[in-house]
Amino acid sequence: MIVIINEKEIPEKLRDFIGADYYLTYPTQGYTSDVVVINANRGKYVIKRATGTWFRNMLDNEYKVLSSINVQKISSPCIYEKYEDNEYSWLLMEFIKGETLRNAIRESTSSQRHKMLVNYGKMLWQIHSQKIEINNNDDAWIERKLREAQYNLDNYRIEGTVGKLNYLKNNKPSMIKEVFIHGDYTIDNVMFYGGEVSGVIDWGGGTIGDPRYDVALAIRPKDGVFQNSEDVEYFYEGYGGNRITKKEFDYFQSGGLYDFF
Repeated sequence: MIVIINEKEIPEKLRDFIGADYYLTYPTQGYTSDVVVINANRGKYVIKRATGTWFRNMLDNEYKVLSSINVQKISSPCIYEKYEDNEYSWLLMEFIKGETLRNAIRESTSSQRHKMLVNYGKMLWQIHSQKIEINNNDDAWIERKLREAQYNLDNYRIEGTVGKLNYLKNNKPSMIKEVFIHGDYTIDNVMFYGGEVSGVIDWGGGTIGDPRYDVALAIRPKDGVFQNSEDVEYFYEGYGGNRITKKEFDYFQSGGLYDFF
């Protein structure tokens, strides 16, 4: 359950970095961590807080991923401080200016829409092209993901079902080369400013994995975007990589594997 962070709860280590003069604002909250924006004289920051083993592990993974990324090639937040206590894990990071692609595209002209979707695809290709040493695992990403899906099904209220998970286990897609992936590359996690990508946020799922998962999540039909083939073509114009099949799309996106996360 997401809980609003109040000023008195912010650890001293983080407050020392922020400085004395600031106020808090609260963006739309997600499901895995509490988020607050710090508006300070020194600058604008984001604090993320997670509790519980699963969500703390995700935030720790986000810290490791962001510490490994070449920010010159992948626009992502800089990490300033990390803090842990018995109950919570905390990250203090850079605030990325702009608005999500979901919001930016609503009032866009046709040419602006084209540009943003091309840039959205291009950024994902840049992510998949990076050589990053993280999460060295002996088994395939899909095997790890299916184990996580089983754990989530057993321990949390999620959209996935026993029948759906059994289908996914018995109908795994063919193996392809694993690359660096974001793990939740959606229109809500890519920020735009002036028609350009200003940053990619929420890296808790970042790992070496199957790039088709990112592509499937990226082009899921949402209200006002990717509801027609033209939007998908714009995305692939920027992405330039291999297209996923309808069967692969159905396996990975909502109604498939993503329902367990």
